[in-house]
Amino acid sequence: MEEFVKQLRDAVVEDLLQDEESSDKEYVWSGTAKRTLTKRELSEEVKNGTKEGDLMLTRLIKLSMDLFNRGKEDLKDVRLIVRSTPEFEHDCESCVFLGHYNKNDLYCCEQGSEGSGRWTVIARRSSSGPDYSSGIVFATPDGNEWLYKAKLLAIEKGLIDE
Repeated sequence: MEEFVKQLRDAVVEDLLQDEESSDKEYVWSGTAKRTLTKRELSEEVKNGTKEGDLMLTRLIKLSMDLFNRGKEDLKDVRLIVRSTPEFEHDCESCVFLGHYNKNDLYCCEQGSEGSGRWTVIARRSSSGPDYSSGIVFATPDGNEWLYKAKLLAIEKGLIDE
């Protein structure tokens, strides 16, 4: 098993550092570090077997299995919606912008005090205050499509557990 884990770590590190140009660009949100890690930083965490590296590796494997089980279309959708800035105004400073999907800005927000561990997802359709959907309970494959996409992205960024 140790050899398998080593091979897995080496493969992930090699993949992360494959494109030298993008190695130092922001890549994935770290809930532990409360910031976005670069591919190079993440590869060091994974390579050294740190708690953060193992957590990211576990989440990436879980997300990959979840998306594989749902079909290739979901994986394509998750990759297409990532963008760096929201299209609409959003007045909550606690929310983390995840991306834009099908005319909706997607967010994840911790409810209550920081560190509470209670998160929700939000899909904003315009800059008008009440023009949004929210609720982690509605973020299912058969529920609200936009909230489900937000949940997948929040899992990918390590903000929430499945």
